[in-house]
Amino acid sequence: MQRLVSPWLAIHGEEALPRLFKAVPAASRIVQVFAISTPSSFHLLRLSLDIDYQNLMIIAATSGQVDSIRQLQASYPDRVAIHESAALAVAAANGHLQTVKYLHAYCPNPLGADALVNAAAGGHLEIVKFLHTHRGDDDWSTDVVDAAAASGHVEVIQFLHTSRTQGCTISGLQMATIRGHLDVVRWIHVHRNDLWRGSDVMEKAAQGGHLAILQYVLDTSPNVSCTTYAMDLAATHGHLEIVQFLHAHRTDGCTDVAMQGATSNGHDHVVAYLVVHGPELIHSLCGVCGFYKLRNHYCAVYERAIARKPQRMRACTEQL
Repeated sequence: MQRLVSPWLAIHGEEALPRLFKAVPAASRIVQVFAISTPSSFHLLRLSLDIDYQNLMIIAATSGQVDSIRQLQASYPDRVAIHESAALAVAAANGHLQTVKYLHAYCPNPLGADALVNAAAGGHLEIVKFLHTHRGDDDWSTDVVDAAAASGHVEVIQFLHTSRTQGCTISGLQMATIRGHLDVVRWIHVHRNDLWRGSDVMEKAAQGGHLAILQYVLDTSPNVSCTTYAMDLAATHGHLEIVQFLHAHRTDGCTDVAMQGATSNGHDHVVAYLVVHGPELIHSLCGVCGFYKLRNHYCAVYERAIARKPQRMRACTEQL
């Protein structure tokens, strides 16, 4: 913005701005952003058309420009007051503690979830602490801890765990797992082991291709629930090392979805592996017993039937 507006002003001067805005109305927004980002040029806002006060507050908060926010409040108090809470949420998301502290004084009403979630998701521990101290009765929910978990911020999770009653949920564990945040998975396993039941942690780790998490889960919870869906997801997303790991350490196998997904997504290396090991991995609907079984499974129903009517059963199975 500086490179665009400054040279133009050097050539044409500020007095030419009204003519520019009349000829090119969109230029007014460009100059507004320049003015709010350049404190010495703040006065140019008075020449602009249709000032977007919310956008200017957001821009200033995003960059942590407290002086620009002060100038907006002094020049357009009634127009910017309604945007101070949104600006605080943006400042929290970008880690600007001083801006958060400043805007806090101008937001008497409870903050919405955005500011709290944004601070936690960004891993801005000092802002989280400040909001906990000064905004402890605002909209603190499990979404705040889940946001920290999903983004891998263990220190924030630990602080919230010891300072507040709203804890992490299965959603937070699942997001941490699929994004590969092993430290968060470890923390939850130690401090919130109850979340592991029904969390699909193996499936989420397989989907994300996170071998270290799979290894950790099996090392610490060898009896954890796992289904064919884990290998189906790993194959569909092209994670051959995960398919191999599950093949070596689990007996769940996969379904035809694994081959279909790997083929559709062009993961030829996974397809090749499944072609070789399919009989001992892929579960399909048995045309005789009606159950999902490995392709090379022993079918007692078939054996009993063929013992009674060998010629008829051979003819039926040859058509499958």
